[in-house]
Amino acid sequence: MCRRRNKTALESEKEEVSSEVESEAEVGEASGAESEGSDTQEDQGEANMNVFITVCSEEGGETIELPTDEDGNLTLSSLESQFSGASGLSYRPEDDEELVSVACSEGCLYPPDEGWEAYIFVCDFPRDSKRKQDDDSEENESKTNKRIRSESSDGDSETIDLIVLGLPYSTTDAELKKEFEEYGEVKMAEVKKDNQGKSKGFGFVRFADYESQLKVVNKRLLVGGRHIEIKFPKQFSTKIFIGRMKEEMTNDDLSEYFGKYGEITDVYVPRPFKGIGYVTFENPLAVQTILA
Repeated sequence: MCRRRNKTALESEKEEVSSEVESEAEVGEASGAESEGSDTQEDQGEANMNVFITVCSEEGGETIELPTDEDGNLTLSSLESQFSGASGLSYRPEDDEELVSVACSEGCLYPPDEGWEAYIFVCDFPRDSKRKQDDDSEENESKTNKRIRSESSDGDSETIDLIVLGLPYSTTDAELKKEFEEYGEVKMAEVKKDNQGKSKGFGFVRFADYESQLKVVNKRLLVGGRHIEIKFPKQFSTKIFIGRMKEEMTNDDLSEYFGKYGEITDVYVPRPFKGIGYVTFENPLAVQTILA
């Protein structure tokens, strides 16, 4: 059984020290006792069994800890049991703007050179699998949209905490704030850190005015030689669910009708036809306007 934690990567800190210390202690005890090679291998095997991998479905999303097997690897079946449709894992190394895929062979995922504890891993999904998840998400979309209505009462003037992904690990709060002051007055800038005070590679920024926020949201900017991404928090949905559609309705029909509310980035109508569809906007405020 995998240990599930009730936390989000936006609000909680990664707990990674205990398994690492325990592993080092067991290996050290085995070597200090000058036991035979088989005994040392047995102790190291027990240490590997205590390793847990921190995994999320997308950067900035809820995390789950998955246990490795006795060889220190993770089977795809274990990953798929918690993240349906996942086909692999990726991670973002320090000072690297691109995600790196975890080595996979014969249904087994192998740790990077730095070990499982060094990173938060993100699931890889085939495009078709992501579409299937959208087909089954009508109820979740409804709950999200209700939450948007209750959390957003100021209309177009509202500013929120924006997620900044892909930060260089050396970036400080002050440096993050300075980078964004180019676009307007910054009320808050924070780099998220783990229990050891090390950067987790992402952070949050809030502007004083809505116009400054629009200048950077959903953009890729260059900070410290790396391309970073600025996104709305997950709870501010940019997607709406369309129900009771007529079969003759097309993607163009949906684009034409909903385009008056804001710029559309994607329209999806499942085939075979199920009477439903999805429209994704660039700005979540378009969704709030529709639901108001």
